[in-house]
Parts: sequence; C-alpha cells; structure tokens
Amino acid sequence: MTEFSTALAKGKNAGTPSVRGKPQVHNIQYLRAIAAMGVVVFHAGSVLRAGNISFEPLAFGASGVDLFFIISGFVMVYTTHDQMTAREFAAKRMIRVVPVYYLITLLVFAISIAAPSLLQATTSDPVQLIKSLLFIPFEKSNGLVQPIVFVGWTLNYEMAFYALFAASLLLPAHRTAFVLAVLAAAVCLHPFSNGTLAAFYTSPILLEFAAGMILALIWRGRRNRRTGVLLVCAGIGAVILLAQIPGLHRSLLYGLPYLALTAGVLLLEGSIRHNRILALLGDASYSIYLTHFFVTQLFAKIIKGLDAGPGVALIAFAASIIAAAAAGVLFHKIVEAPVTRSLSGTRSKKDKARRSAAV
Repeated sequence: MTEFSTALAKGKNAGTPSVRGKPQVHNIQYLRAIAAMGVVVFHAGSVLRAGNISFEPLAFGASGVDLFFIISGFVMVYTTHDQMTAREFAAKRMIRVVPVYYLITLLVFAISIAAPSLLQATTSDPVQLIKSLLFIPFEKSNGLVQPIVFVGWTLNYEMAFYALFAASLLLPAHRTAFVLAVLAAAVCLHPFSNGTLAAFYTSPILLEFAAGMILALIWRGRRNRRTGVLLVCAGIGAVILLAQIPGLHRSLLYGLPYLALTAGVLLLEGSIRHNRILALLGDASYSIYLTHFFVTQLFAKIIKGLDAGPGVALIAFAASIIAAAAAGVLFHKIVEAPVTRSLSGTRSKKDKARRSAAV
C-alpha cells in the first residue's frame, strides 16, 4: 500500500529489500491488514443488527482508523528522504490516494441519483460532491461530519496531514519538529474551536499522526523480541482497561495503546514469520477500506429483507467479512494497482523529461 509494500504484494520475504536505502518493514503491512479488517468487522456488525443481534465488542473494530493514523505518521517520516521535494511528495500522495477515492465517490453519487433509497444520509447534492472531492469536511443530515463516501472522513485528515508534511519539506531543516508543533498547536486550540471546520481540524485525533512520527524517529530499526512482546501485550491490555472509562476521547482510548502495540510490532520485525495472506490484505488495505461497505451493507439489506433469524445472520456476518476482503483485494488488483502504476510511470517520465530539458 505504500512505497515499501511492492515486494510484499508479490509474497517475497528473501533478502532485505529497501525503500530509499531503508529496510522494508514487513510487520507494518500486517498491521495495515489488521486495521483494515477491524473496520470491516465493525461495519459488518450491521449484518448482525439486521438479524436482531447486538454484540458491543465489535465497536473495537472502528479503532482500526486510529491504527491507520499512527501508521501513516510513521510511514511519512520513515519513507521520506531528505532529497524529496514538496512537489514530488505531493504528487506521490495524490496519485496514491485521489484516483481511487474519486472513482468510489462518483459511484456513490451516481447511486444517490439513480437509487437514493439504497442510501441513508448521502444525497445527490452537487455541493456535497464538490466538497467531498476537495476533501472539505461538512456535516450531513445525520449530524455526522462525513463526505459522500462516509468512510472518507479519515481521508480528510490524511490529506490535511499530507499537505502539512509537504509544506514542511520547504523548510531547510527541522521539518518533523515543524509538523509536530503545528499538530500540537491545533489540538490546543480545540477547546476554542467554533464551527465544523475548526472543530474537525483541531481534533485530538491529530495526535495519532504525531505519535507515529515520533515512533519513526526513535525506532531506528531496533529489534528486541522480549520488549516487543511486552509492548504488544501492554497495548492490547491497555485498550481493554481504558474502555472501562466512559467519555474517554479515542486519541487516548485507542491512540496510546496502539502506539505501544505498533512499537512492539516494530521491535518484532524479523521475528514474525512471513504471512502471505496478511501481506496481501495489507497491500490491498486501501481498496478494502474504500469498498467494504458496499458488501457489508448489501448483506445487511438481504438479511433484513429475508427477516432471517440469528443463525442465518451469524453465517451472513462471517460471509460478509470474507466477501468484503475478497472484493477489496480484487479491486486492488484490477483497479487500484494498475491505475497507480500507470500514473506513477507517467509522472516519472515527465520528471525525466523535465530534468533533460533543464540540462
């Protein structure tokens, strides 16, 4: 899914491939897979609810988003080399995120026109379409701040983070400190925020990006199996304990435990046997994240329409998770990966031509 995922997508585990001279971090791909599937399981809960089954622990699946944010902060620091310009960074991120997201957004918008009864708070409002395509947060009729593709609210944060990181590349030095300072300052302003945009972009959830960045700075390729296992266990235990505290913001409830979990997984790099399925799911995690709700909502509507009992709902729940993962992998293989390769190749050719002309 990132610059260091190519070899993993092919199931390679021999040697020590690198990204810009740095070793690939295989375990991060596994975390991506877990984060994506956590979100899938969370939304697959709608299938259970359609069968009149309520299972509160499924709510933990939503925290896959928090894990994604920590990973994103880590990856941006780890993979961005000193010679990369702001323009190069922005182009890479746009190619990586925008085309597939636009495709899914336009598809959902088309559904809102052709079959609005299939959707809930999403309407065929052209203003909402423009804001969604421009990654501008807005409040829907259900009171939630979400774009047309409801899971895309996380991409609004991601794109803002990428823009901030790109701006930092214009600085001669201390770019990481600049990003961390801006994120911290934004969160400090949250109590004084007024309006949708201000509240959204000063949310404490921004600290999860900062946590990932700091982790990339202090990790430095260290490996320690015992400490890694302890941190993973501590992270899992902490999220269970913190869940008992009502009203705790997700940046604390999930952010702190998942920071420990990610740190532990990094220390275990090389100690975990290569898993092709997790590697594949990690590579396709973006596609899984953007497409899974089509599958889970379809299963939920079928179960509700059949007025099926709990037994059928449980089977459908499991089937929807498998189907959503398979559909996401297929979409990654057929659409996401080819489009990204094509646009990346075009950009590389333009860059080479520009350099030749300059010479």
